Amino acid sequence: MVYETIAGSIAKFEMQGDTEITYWIDRNFWGKGIATTALKMFLTLENTRPIFGRVAFDNLGSQKVLEKCGFVKIGTDKGFANARQTEIEEFIYKLKQPSTINHQPSTINHQPSTINHQPSTINHQPTAL
Repeated sequence: MVYETIAGSIAKFEMQGDTEITYWIDRNFWGKGIATTALKMFLTLENTRPIFGRVAFDNLGSQKVLEKCGFVKIGTDKGFANARQTEIEEFIYKLKQPSTINHQPSTINHQPSTINHQPSTINHQPTAL
């Protein structure tokens, strides 16, 4: 939450034996470091490794978020993107080691964020970010 507004969500799920992360950030909060900060915080709580992330081939912002959090691009795949209602090419990222990120306080000028995620069951193909 940023100023009492939900800025996005983040969750992990398992698919075919692999642990994956998914996140969504409201467009009003893009480019402010919120996704990177939230993912870094999440990875200090979630210690499952390896953990995978998938991102649309043209989503450079989300690719940067994963890379800043220690994920490495390992391949490509095709997947159905709910937001686009079509199959797209996506990059697959992998984080191998537990987080050793030296998290510095955010330089974003906002109140401390709280990740408020209600547990949910996801029974679909991963959504490209």
